[in-house]
Amino acid sequence: MQQLLANTQTRLEREGNCQPKSIAIGFQNDSRLVIGDDQRSSLINALMDALDSTAVIIAHPHDNADTLAVRSTHSKELIPKDSESLSSLHSIPIIRHDQGGTTKTIHDTCIQALTNRKACIVEGIGLVAHASLTLEQAAIYWSSLYHATSIHLLSSYLTNPKSLSYEQRLFCQSQCAPSLESVVIHAHTGKDALVDVGKQMVRLGLVDSFFGNISWRSENELTISQTAARLDELNHNLCTINLSSPSAIGLLASSELPAHRLVTNLPHARFLLHGHPRVPVALSLAVDPREESVVGIPVADGDGGVGGLADALYHVFKNTQHRSCIIRGHGIFCISSESAYDALTTMYSADALCKQHLKIRIEHMA
Repeated sequence: MQQLLANTQTRLEREGNCQPKSIAIGFQNDSRLVIGDDQRSSLINALMDALDSTAVIIAHPHDNADTLAVRSTHSKELIPKDSESLSSLHSIPIIRHDQGGTTKTIHDTCIQALTNRKACIVEGIGLVAHASLTLEQAAIYWSSLYHATSIHLLSSYLTNPKSLSYEQRLFCQSQCAPSLESVVIHAHTGKDALVDVGKQMVRLGLVDSFFGNISWRSENELTISQTAARLDELNHNLCTINLSSPSAIGLLASSELPAHRLVTNLPHARFLLHGHPRVPVALSLAVDPREESVVGIPVADGDGGVGGLADALYHVFKNTQHRSCIIRGHGIFCISSESAYDALTTMYSADALCKQHLKIRIEHMA
């Protein structure tokens, strides 16, 4: 159990979304183990005592997104603006210092808030996520919470730029900073290429480890990442579907399978990558709903699964001039006829273009 918690802590630190010394993790099966500072560990124990929680993760974001989220609204909850977070978290309770002066009161308020929610924001403590099944599930919820909070802040400030404080402007600037790394083109082909590109998508910040999907069509087969798979651990999380005959293997595939099946049927789209870079998503939410592009990148509307996303993407990508498309409030899709690396380069470039656009807008706000 100690190693399980240590591995989760290392992953959270490596992903770079939280301050390392602020991470506290709790897990219980036959016994309970909690690691982290006294304040956060105390809250974890209180939650585990009161709720049917197998795992709890508390961490303070590296960019103070939790503090800024609390200051950005007078509401008791934050409603995610991006569709991915909204579908998994629905609403995010906010617990402020003024809701109680004692540790017990804050614990009780947090317990009440998480009785019917997967995550919450506790002022001065950080982002809190809990799960009833596995530690992995709690890590997914924490990552979703950070993603939702960041998108909410970015899109809110872009929609109402006059509201930006100095700290809020710093937050936006940190989100639009260009990646210090770049795409690395290896000689991998087939599944090995998908495994490597998945790792690079996470490394480059184009997707949090739990989000996104990737596929490759070879004649009448589609190799695609499995549902809820970590993109940086695809070695054993890819499935190959025979497109000419029904198969139960499709049940393992990403929920975006309908989009992958339809889009990769285009001869110039044998490879399809889907990521959730925060800046392109925020920009798509901040522009007029009638706008059909952001910095020259097509923007379309559609819900995942069978919610129209596949048709929207097909409509965009059947025009051979388009190699990337932002689904409003959801994420970005990129195609290639050549390789997964080519599609990755397209996504990296699209994200960099959006970040540069955001940086210019922030400078004009000053």
